[in-house]
Order: sequence, then C-alpha cells, then structure tokens
Amino acid sequence: MQAIQESRYAIVIFSKNYAFSKWCLRELAEIVEWEEKKNLTIIPIFYHVDPSHVRKQRGTFAEAFAAHEKDPMVDIEESNTWRNAFTKVGYIKGEHINGDRYESTIIQQISEMILYNYTMPNILIHENQKIVGIDSRVGEILTLLHMESNDVRFLGIHGMGGVGKTTLAEIIYYRFYCQFKGSGFISCTRERSTTAPDLASLQKKLLSKIMQQEIHVWDHRDGLMLMSTRLRNKKVLIILDDVDCEKQLTALAGDHNWFGPGSRVIMTCRDSHLLERNKVNRYKVEPLHTTDALELFSLSAFDETHPPEDYKDLSMDFVNYAGGLPLALKVLGCFLFGRTIDFWKGARDNLKANPKPEIFDILKISFDGLEEPQKILFLDLACFSDRWIDFKKIYSADVIQVLIDKSLVSKDDVYFKERLTMHDLLKEMGRQIVRRECRQEPGRRSRLFHREDVVHVLNNDTGTDAIEGMALSCDSILGTNRTDITNAEAFSKMINLRLLYICAFGYIKGSGNPLEYMPSDKLQFLKWYGYPLKSWPRSFQPKNLIVLNMSDSCIEQLWTGSLVLPNLKELDLSSCVNLIEIPDLSGAPNLEIIKFVYCRSLCKVHPSIKVLKQLQESRMSHTRIKQLWKGLVVLPNLKELDLNSCENLIEIPDLSGAPNLEKINFSYCRSLCKQLWKGLVVLPNLKELDLNSCENLIEIPDLSEAPNLEKINFSGCRSLCKVHPSIKVLKQLQELRMSHTRIKQLWKGLVVLPNLKQLYLNFCENLIEIPDLSGAPNIEEIDFSYCRSLCKVHPSIKVLKQLQKLKMSCTRIKQLWKGLVVLPNLKQLYVDFCENLIEIPDLSGAPNLEIIEFLYCRSLCKVHPSIKVLKQLQELRMSYTQIKQLWKGLVVLPNLKELDLNSCENLIEIPDLSGAPNLEKINFSGCISLCKQLWKGLVVLPNLKELNLNFCENLIEIPYLSGAPNLEKIEFSDCRSLCKQLWKGLDNLKELDLNSCENLIEISDLSEAPNLEIIDFSYCRNLCKVHPSIKVLKQLQELIMSHTRIKQLWKGLVGLDNLKKLDLRFSKNLIEIPNLSGAPNIEEIDFSYCRSLCKVHPSIKVLKQLQKLRMSGTRIKQLWKGLVVLPNLKELDLRFSKNLIKIPNLSGAPNLEKIDFSGCRSLCKFYPSIKVLQRQQELRMSGTRIKQLWKGLVGLDNLKYLNLSGCKNLIEIPYLSGAPNLEIINFSDCRSLCKVHPSIKKLKRLEELNMSGTRIKQLWKGSMFGIS
Repeated sequence: MQAIQESRYAIVIFSKNYAFSKWCLRELAEIVEWEEKKNLTIIPIFYHVDPSHVRKQRGTFAEAFAAHEKDPMVDIEESNTWRNAFTKVGYIKGEHINGDRYESTIIQQISEMILYNYTMPNILIHENQKIVGIDSRVGEILTLLHMESNDVRFLGIHGMGGVGKTTLAEIIYYRFYCQFKGSGFISCTRERSTTAPDLASLQKKLLSKIMQQEIHVWDHRDGLMLMSTRLRNKKVLIILDDVDCEKQLTALAGDHNWFGPGSRVIMTCRDSHLLERNKVNRYKVEPLHTTDALELFSLSAFDETHPPEDYKDLSMDFVNYAGGLPLALKVLGCFLFGRTIDFWKGARDNLKANPKPEIFDILKISFDGLEEPQKILFLDLACFSDRWIDFKKIYSADVIQVLIDKSLVSKDDVYFKERLTMHDLLKEMGRQIVRRECRQEPGRRSRLFHREDVVHVLNNDTGTDAIEGMALSCDSILGTNRTDITNAEAFSKMINLRLLYICAFGYIKGSGNPLEYMPSDKLQFLKWYGYPLKSWPRSFQPKNLIVLNMSDSCIEQLWTGSLVLPNLKELDLSSCVNLIEIPDLSGAPNLEIIKFVYCRSLCKVHPSIKVLKQLQESRMSHTRIKQLWKGLVVLPNLKELDLNSCENLIEIPDLSGAPNLEKINFSYCRSLCKQLWKGLVVLPNLKELDLNSCENLIEIPDLSEAPNLEKINFSGCRSLCKVHPSIKVLKQLQELRMSHTRIKQLWKGLVVLPNLKQLYLNFCENLIEIPDLSGAPNIEEIDFSYCRSLCKVHPSIKVLKQLQKLKMSCTRIKQLWKGLVVLPNLKQLYVDFCENLIEIPDLSGAPNLEIIEFLYCRSLCKVHPSIKVLKQLQELRMSYTQIKQLWKGLVVLPNLKELDLNSCENLIEIPDLSGAPNLEKINFSGCISLCKQLWKGLVVLPNLKELNLNFCENLIEIPYLSGAPNLEKIEFSDCRSLCKQLWKGLDNLKELDLNSCENLIEISDLSEAPNLEIIDFSYCRNLCKVHPSIKVLKQLQELIMSHTRIKQLWKGLVGLDNLKKLDLRFSKNLIEIPNLSGAPNIEEIDFSYCRSLCKVHPSIKVLKQLQKLRMSGTRIKQLWKGLVVLPNLKELDLRFSKNLIKIPNLSGAPNLEKIDFSGCRSLCKFYPSIKVLQRQQELRMSGTRIKQLWKGLVGLDNLKYLNLSGCKNLIEIPYLSGAPNLEIINFSDCRSLCKVHPSIKKLKRLEELNMSGTRIKQLWKGSMFGIS
C-alpha cells in the first residue's frame, strides 16, 4: 500500500481471473482512493477482456463478484467499493490487448508515454514557465512528421521571435527521442558567426550528442563527411534550433541521404525562405488565440487558469498588448505576479513608453539581422499604418517578401484588399527603435507618427534632416484647434523627407504654402487629404514622387503647363469639388492609376491623358465631363475605365487604342447617345461591360470582337429595344443583366453560351417569350419576374441541368412546361402572381427542389402529384390560389419545414401530413372552406412550432395536438364556429391566440401548457368561464381578454410572477378586479370600459413594477384607501368613471407623468398629494365638479399640460408659480370661474391659454413676463 501512495502512475492489468483475487480488488480500491486524493494516474490494460465487462461487471467478473458476495468474510459495503472501483477504472481510456498487436510494442508505448509525462514537467515546466494551447499544435506537427513512416523527413518550424517555436521542438524531442537510435538537440544561436570553425563546432556538438561519445571534427568539410557517413544507417531525431542561415543547414542537414530510414530532422527559424528546399515541410507557429493567451497569462500572473474578477479587465489589457505572443505573456505575467491593482494600472500605462527588455531584445534580434532596405521598410511599416501609405507601390516586391519570409510582416485581406500587417509587439518594437534615436527632441527622429510630436515639430520649427516620414491622421486631431496644427515654414529643414501623410481639413497657420518650403528631391509619397490651397506652387517639383493623393482638397488647378514627374504611378484627386480640369500629364509618362471620382466641377480633360502608355486604371465617375477625348489614343495597358454617373457625357470615346481593357463602366451616364458605338470595336480582353441606366441607349452593339466578355449589364436602359445577335456567341459570358428594358425578344435560334450562369430580364414588360436556352447548358439562375407580356416558355428550359434558381413571378404564362423535365439541381422556384397559370407542372425531374412559391396565382387549381415526393423540399407556399386539394394519399417530404396555403378559399381538407415529420410552420389561415375538423386522431409532427388557422370559419374544434409537443405558437383567431378546445401535452407552447372566436364559451384546462407566455382571447364575445389553471401559468407575460362576458377572472391567490400585461377592456360583465398580489411584476393593467366594475382589490396598491393603470368608463367610487407603493407608475387613466367621488392619495406614486380624470362627473375632492408629483407632465380633469384645484405652493416642475375645461364649479385659477414649464392651459367653459391668480403672468414657457366661456372680468394687471 505504501508503494501505491508514493507512486505517480498505477498500471492495472485486468485479466479474466483478476476479480477472483480479493487482494487484487483491495489493491484496486486503494489505487482509486489515492487517485482521488492526489495526482495518481491510472493506466488500465484490458488483457483479453472486454472493457465493457469491466465497467458493468459482466462475464467472469460477474461470477467473481457473485462468489464474493456469498462469502461471509466480505461485507456488502466492501463489495460495493470494489464494484465502484471497477466501474470507474473501466471508463478510463487504456490499452486493449486482444492479439492484434505485439505485446512488446504496447509495453514500449506505455513506457515511452510514462517517460515523456514524467520527464516533461522537469524539463519544460519550471516555476516561471507554463504550457498552454500546445496539444493542437503538437498534433498538427505530428501529422506532418508522420512518425510511423520509414522515410526521412525534414520539417521547418518557423514564426516570429517569442512565439513558441523552441518549446514546440522541445516537446516533440523529449516525447519521441527514445524511439530513435540516436538523437541530438542543438541551438544554432543567432549571436554565433557562420565561419568555418564555428560550423565545425556545431557539427562536433551534434555528432557527439547523437553518438553519445566525443567526436573530433577537424574542420567543417571533415564534418560534412562525418555527418553523411556516420549517420547514414542510423535512425536519428535531430532538432536544429534557431537556424539563421543557409550555411548552418548545409553543414548540419545537407541532404536526406545523410540519415538512416525513419529519421526526422526538425529545424526552427524565423526566416521561412531558408526552408524553401526540396522535401522540407513547413509549419508556421501563429500567436495564441485570446482564450489560450488569457490562460497562459493568468498562470504566470496568478497561478490560476483565470484572473480574479477585479483583475479581469486589466488582464485583458495586457493580453491584448501581448497579441498572443507566449514570451510576452509569460514575462508580463511574472512581472505582475503578486502586485496590487494600482501597480498593474501604472505598468499598463507605462508599457508603450518603456517596453520590457526581455521582450524587446528578443524581438530586435530579427530586426538586427535585416539588410538596410528591409530595415527602412520595417520601420516605415511599424510607424505608419498601411491604411495611410500603400507600401507595395513604393517598395519592390523582393524587399517586402524578405520581411514576410522572416515572419515580421504578413499579408492579410482587409475588406477585399490585400494589406501588409505587423504584430502589435513588432510594431511597438519598431516605434521604440525610432524613439531611441532621440528621446528629447522628436524633430531629430527619422519618423513622426504621434500627433503631439508632429504638432511640436511643426509649431516650434524643430524639424531636421533626420526626418524621413511624417503622418498626421484625421483621427488624431479631432477635438484640437486645427489652425494650430501646421506651420508652412516648418517643412524647410526636412530635406530627407520621403513619406508625408496628412489628413487635416483646416487652414494653415501663418502665411505661405507648405509645398513652397518643402524640399521635394526625395519625396516619394504625398497624401494630403483636405489640402487647403487652390494650386501647387511652381517651385514644388518632386521628381521622385511615386504616389500623389490630395483627395477632398480645395485644389482648383493642380499645376499649369507640364510638370516632370517621371516616377509618378498614382494620381488621386477624388472629391476635389472645385477642380475644373485635369492638368497636362505628359510629364508623368509612368502613371498607372488616375482617380478623379466625385470631382463635381470637372469638365475638361487634357489630351495628354490619351498617350499615357503605362496607364492601367482611369476613374472619373460623378464628374461633369462631356467628352473624354477625341481621336485615336495610345493606351496599351489600360485595364479599367470607370465613368459611371457622368451625366453630361454624350458619347463613348474611341477605345480602339486600348486593346487590353478588361472593365468598362458607363452606368448612369444618362446623356449618352442612342448607340454605344458603330461598327466593330476590337476589345479582345474585355471582361465586364456596365451601361446600367443609360436611358437613351436603343440597341446593344456588335460585341463579336469582345469574345472574352464575362459580365454584361444593360439593366435600366429603358429605351433599349434591340439586341445584336453577336451576344448569342459570347462563349465566356457568365452574367447577363437586362432588366427594366424594352426588348421584345432576346435572340432567335440557337445560342453558344456555355459559361452563362446568370440571366436577369426581370421587369422587361415588352418581352413576349423566353428564348431558346439549350445553348446555355450551365445556367444556374434565371429571373423573368414582372415581364408582364411574357406568355411563352421555350421548352429548352426543361433540360437546364445546372439551373438552381428560376423566377417567373408576375408573368402571363398559362403553363410552365409540359411533360417531364431534367432539372436535377433546381433548388428554388418562384412563380408568384401569375394569374393565368392553371396548374403546377410535373416536378419529378427536379428532385432537389428546396423552395416552391406559387403565391397569388388566382387561377391555379391543379397540383401535379409529383410534388408529394420532393424529398429535399423545405418550403412550400401556395397562398391565395384556387386549389381544392393539395395531394391525395401518403407523401414523402422528410425535409419539409414550412407549408403555407394561406387564403386558399376553395381548399376543403388538410392533406395527409404524416410523411412530413419535420414540419415547423403550417399556415392554413383564411381557408374558409376547410371542413369542421382539422384532422382525425393523432397526427405526429414532432418538430411543429407554429400552427396558423385564423379565419377558418367552419372549424368547430381544435384537434388533438399532443403529437406536436414542440408547438410554440397556435393561432385560431376568427374561427367563429370554434367551440371545443383541448390542450394536452403542449409543454413548449408559448403563444395562444384565439381572439374573435365568438362561439367559445369557456377557457379550458391549460395546465398541460405550463410555459405559455402570451394568451389572447379578446373579442370572444360569449366567453364567460375561465379555468382556474390560468392562475398558475408561471411563465405567462401577457393575458388579453378584452370584449368578453366574464364576470370574475379568478378567485384567491395566483402564481403569475412573470405577468406583465393584463388587458380586460370592454368586459362589460366584470364586477371586480381580482387579487393581483401573486403577479408582482405586472407593468400594464387595462380595465377600461368594464361598465359593471365597481370593486378594486387592495392588492393593486402594492404592484411595484406597475407603469400603466387604465380604468376609464368603470363604476368604481373609490380607487384605493390609504398609502400606496407604486414607485414605477407613470400613467393613471380613470376617464369617465362617473361614480368616482375623489382622487386618492398619490404620494406613493412619485413617478406619475400622466393623470386623466376627465369626465368623472361626481369627482369633487382630491388628495393634496397631487400637488407634489414632480415628474407629472399632463393633468386632465375636464368635466369634473371640483371647486378648487389646490391651495398654496405646488412642486410640479415638469407639468406641461393642464386641462380643467368644463369644470362648472371651479371658482378660481390656483397658484401656478410651482409649475414654471406649463405650455398649455385650458379653463374654457368653467362658468363659475371669476378669479385668476397673478402667478399665471410669470409662466415663461406658456404657449396656449384658453379661458373662453368663463366669468373673469380681468385676466391680469400690469405686464406679463415671457409668455410666448
């Protein structure tokens, strides 16, 4: 037993006779006990026995336990302990030996596993190091290594510094090294040189470890010979950690042939380019996900897997800062261990200014290994967002690729655009390098990226030749005085400025133009949103400029004459609303991109634009240009031309000199002439042509010389009536849009459109027939909806095997097709509002249909029986049709979820639904011919959630619904013949609507629908009985029973904790409000016009959540006596309660906003608490018998509306200074009113005062103040 207590692993071997030994059973019980007490791991081995027999004590184990239980020396308690131990260990995953593997192999695997688990904690996990999120990564690496294979494999583990490459390599090494004949783990540290002696030293170190003896290596050439000969027949595992150059790889793992079968060589590095050799698999280690990162940080900071509650937000700040980098997470966690919250806050705020050196130094190793061009790009990327500066345009691809290979930069797709991104810690490291160039003076640093630094340099003129880049984003200047941001002269000393990004919509402090002072010799990138001046100075000639972007600026003319800009590739002046003309661009022959989008004053284009031979993209949409160019052009590289929404453009220019155009967009050019172009235009590379909403266009031109067109859009061309036959043979065409045109016929005869996938001709109201589509066999989507003249369908539509979606709503077709179809991929069929359609055709050839709609086909009366066996059908909607019967007999619709036959007035019976077990929604509302009974017997619809039979006027009884136990919503409103209900087995029912069922006399037992949330029996005018089960519906939130004949809702206490709304309006027989103390969360009560109501239960006084109480038109004399507790009551309405004598005490309802006692003709008294309801906004008491409203001061600061019209006994207007915000006062027809309190003169917000029909002689004396 002592051995068990001192062990970390217990291997239990279950054999057939194991349970016959009491000693074995007692030992097993002891093992299980210590497994629960301490970290003892049990490994079961099932030796020629079934593990389930161990778990359940079957077979020989059953015999053994039966024998023990008969033994008088074994008590029942001990026997149960043994059984429990058997059961517990039987569920532990172990090894099953049944003769299919060598026992020695299993023994070796178990030994290796124990060795690995025993040694790993000592090797890898010490007091400052934890392992989190490692298992999935190890699994992915093992898949690549494929340890069972006998071939030689190389694997490179790469990633940024501190991401955990070495840890992964160590885990693999110590887990598997014992399976190899030799192994070695060496570190090729970055500080080590790559000279021949150093390489020889690494070779000696590795060979000595593998051979487990001292190996002499005279030089690295001797090492190459030894490596390739001594290890050739040896199965080895080698880890080369932190490889930095090709020479190290060549010296230590030059070829697969150096190593024996089954060998594995794993190398870790930061530069993935080193791994681009034959037969080298690669595995990139990504930063940890947030969940794993938080766990690793918590283990280091708290020795727990989660942070304490009060440290949670702070912990996430540090986790976000570390960005999933294990090194940073551990360093920060250890640094913060045991510290106070204040210390944590200070450390967080100080991190960016003073990063931890343990993190900074490791990351900087990668930077130090870069060559100068890569260092410059790295610092540019670290300091300036890729959203601000497009580095791909100013740096060559090879420079960028080096940073990607070294895991310093990655390419990500952001909003469908490829961007260069950098880990936040690398970014911060780069910025720290720049800050260290000069800590005191920002003007002596190479890059300025913080607002404070930029403003300091520009305002204090401290710039120097050290500055290479500067960025001032719009985000960083919000809330500042923008006139203090820039100083024109401050740029003069920045002679090495390469990159300038300013997003500042404001004016420049002082006189002068900053571009006059800015040295331009080295400037490569200039992006200045909101540039405040009208033009460039002549002195500014940035010959090395690559990108120029001055969008949203005040520029009227960029420059006059020609400006020599030989390196300029991109020019963007979008949204320069004052720009009149495009300048002479002949001095920028290498321009690739031009953007003048939303330059709404732009009307002139310089002819030099015609000969920009490198131009690839020209965008001038939303401008006022009438003509782009005249005559021939030389634009051999132009790929995209976008002039959409140029409403003054008259004609499409000559495009013959732009043979490589791929995209043309002239959409919404409403002044374009009637013809696109005359004759042939050769555009062999054109892929997209968009002339959407060119309303004058009459015909589609000859497109035969644009054979590679993939997308054509002529939608909204409302004059278009002719289509050139060349459109029929565009073999690459994928998408054709011609909706809202006047075409009568698309084409005649055969077509050759093998790649056409989408055809849209919706709203072509002159289209008569669907053309022959047999030559478009791969079409997937067709839309002919709202083609109101369409009456013929070409039979070729029946054999479009790739068709997935067909829309033909609102057409004049009588028949969709005849006979069989071959539409195996058709999933959606929409034929709504086709009023001539008589029948649904044979759909057996479309077995994969998922959605069918024939809504509002008012002539539709026949349904082909094939609809019954559409096994993939999910939604069937046929409302407002003339069908009498959906189908006969059994159906096979296993996936049908929604069946909608709303308002099919001829439908006689509900079809057999037993073959549609997955139905979730059924709607037969408005099927007025439906028989008296929905269905007979039990119908099993286990997934049904919604059942709607509103307006089924013949329905007498609600069917047996226990076969639909998951029903959540039932609607039987306006079923005027309905008189029987039975609610059984509806545990999930939440909403029950039987409003306007006029024959319904009583609410039956609802106890088997315990989760009801909404009940509506309103307008059940004969309803007079309520089953007491309604009182205990604990989930009930709304109970609506207006316009019924009930006299009493319930007796005694209720359990309606969740009830929020109670509506019994117009229940004319209701005598009293019941006990509501069991509905403490009710928010709205409405007993309006319950004309027999004369008693109010006192429980109404303590409904703390009550917000609205409406009891107008009742017979109550008194609302309540004494104090109330109604802290949330906002609205009190007792209008036309003719027996009400006095207003009760309202001091317990301090949040009342609206009070209405209008028409309470007996009301002559009120409680003075009405004077101090500070939140009160409206007080209506017209037509009452009160003589005096109140005496003395009031506190009604929010009162805006006061109406006492028709109060014939009212003598005087009271003191109103305490209601200073009154806007409307009405005392009209107060025939006894003769006195007006002078406080009325001081109501400054008063807008309307009506005192007509009173006896006052004088309104006020003296002047009045502020009445509007």
